[in-house]
Amino acid sequence: MNRLYHLKETLLKNLTNNTGYPGLEVLLLDYNSGDDMEQWVKNNLSDHIERGALVYYKTFDPLEFNHSHAKNMAFKLASGNIVCNINADNFTGNRFVYYIDEVFRTNKKVFMRPLGLHPGVAGVVCVNKADFLHVGGFDERMSVYGWEDVDFRNRLRLAGVEEWKIREKFYLDAIGHEEKYDRQKLLSRIKAAYVSEVNPVNAVTTKVLILFEDYRFKYGTVINNKRKGGQFEYLFDLEEICWTEGYWQKEGGDLKLLDEARDVVYDATIFDGRNIRLPDNNAGSVLLYRVTDEYVLNMISYFEMDYRNRTIMINNMERKAVAVNNGMFGQGRVFKNFNYEMKIDME
Repeated sequence: MNRLYHLKETLLKNLTNNTGYPGLEVLLLDYNSGDDMEQWVKNNLSDHIERGALVYYKTFDPLEFNHSHAKNMAFKLASGNIVCNINADNFTGNRFVYYIDEVFRTNKKVFMRPLGLHPGVAGVVCVNKADFLHVGGFDERMSVYGWEDVDFRNRLRLAGVEEWKIREKFYLDAIGHEEKYDRQKLLSRIKAAYVSEVNPVNAVTTKVLILFEDYRFKYGTVINNKRKGGQFEYLFDLEEICWTEGYWQKEGGDLKLLDEARDVVYDATIFDGRNIRLPDNNAGSVLLYRVTDEYVLNMISYFEMDYRNRTIMINNMERKAVAVNNGMFGQGRVFKNFNYEMKIDME
């Protein structure tokens, strides 16, 4: 979705680098892209479609990109026994499909993924389609960027599928770019954010209150493990088990934070037109400063997104969950190769 600028650099090269392999299907899923992807494919790739080297599917349903659902839909549409995800910004390298074939011919119960040292290619994963279906695909609760690939790999291991690490650098190339997720989309969800520290970047802990545009809120204590020191797995953590969540409403100079039953959890006071004083069981009250620094706001929005997916992943690990999505994943309506009179319903 909206990655035509990457496809223009990668797709034709990937098609060329893997020609000649019998039975290869290169499947492009246009996830309701709004950047003329369809017209570009018609103008530049019709000959590849006509000779069967490329299959183009389009869905008009999604309004926003859902990483897990998009991968599930593409994998389920694929006709091959082995499926491999290649993100729009990835180069496969020369004869990558022959390498995949060799690995799976000699190792029946494996999945392939890059060695962790190569940036930009974490989304590459090759797996038997039967194993993909067995674990219920990618967890569609992880709709935003981050951890869906790690969770998928964890559950494959639990299912007894062994990991094969791709170490060859010529198969692991990607277009370098900073924007791995839609920053503006994340920020647009936030009405305002508040922190308890004047300089939260250098603080070991800071209380964070996020008010979302849909009148939901999240409140918790964020830990900067780098500032804390010692060994750590994640750069940022939440001190509490989970966020305090609910609804917010503004009444004059007061801000009320409500639980799911719409009962008041915190009765806060707004002063100076921007800052908040929030009741606190330990300190009596805590002063929260409205975040105006774009860098800090980006950090908060990214952590909220990242922690959401990370928590799902950790819960799946703790439950030793193999299958997710309750058997319902990759669903929707698609159309194949510009034939919009023939709707395909994905069950």
